[in-house]
Amino acid sequence: MLTAITSWLPYLAYLGVAAIALYAFWRFYFKDVWARARVYSKNIATCGYLAPPPTKRASEWLRRVAWCLSFAQVGTVRIHGRENLEALEKSGRVYMLNMNHPSWMDPAMAAIIMDGRPTRFFATHTVATAFGGLGALLVGPCGVISVDLARGKGHPAYLAGVQVLKERQRLIVFPSGWAKLDGIEAEHKTGVVRMAKEVSEAIGEPVYMLPGFIRYGRYPGSWIVKWPAPIGYFFMFVFRSWYRNGVVVNIGEAISSADLPDDAHAAKDFLHDRIMALDPKRSN
Repeated sequence: MLTAITSWLPYLAYLGVAAIALYAFWRFYFKDVWARARVYSKNIATCGYLAPPPTKRASEWLRRVAWCLSFAQVGTVRIHGRENLEALEKSGRVYMLNMNHPSWMDPAMAAIIMDGRPTRFFATHTVATAFGGLGALLVGPCGVISVDLARGKGHPAYLAGVQVLKERQRLIVFPSGWAKLDGIEAEHKTGVVRMAKEVSEAIGEPVYMLPGFIRYGRYPGSWIVKWPAPIGYFFMFVFRSWYRNGVVVNIGEAISSADLPDDAHAAKDFLHDRIMALDPKRSN
């Protein structure tokens, strides 16, 4: 009996050393990393919080993830009018990319359009809080600005967008806010046009809005908008083989803030019409 117990002593010693090592790793390294990660996630999920600008490396990583997602969920991606983006890039003008918002895949389409260029983008704060805050760790370094889409709660994000444009950083904003999975564009908000005018006045030059329209090959019926957004997104993911029918993205000519009507509501309708005019179904 004593011999049997003695034979196990080395293994018990190894187990004790491993336990001490794991505790030391947690106590002196991982605990601090975990605490900082929780603070970072909370900040990223805060409406209007600006993390350091995205790096080229993070933006390139986002582009690759976007291509993988588009391959799995969408299929063939065709982009027309990319020269309008290139013209803005060469001119050095301050601009936003503004598109319709018919799917949770739209940010991936935007990342593909931007082709690895460091770019900030607005996203509902639930993206950052997804999976217990893991979402923030993934999208935070890529330039996300969280937006609280509840009425009257989004002003900090607006101010963050103004600051980003004043610093001449690229910005992606979907003027309708929420994605409507049935493919019917929701009413646009005035934030984009007000932002463009405010920044233009501050920097003394026009701010440009680059309109784009995303047309997927197949959409669910209007029934899907009656369900909570997470359920709709899950449905689209599960039945991706049915909805994997390609996408066409049309990018139009840039719109100068100087060409917008003075009234904010008239200006947002002007931008809305320019975006909707790019719908491939209208040109067929």
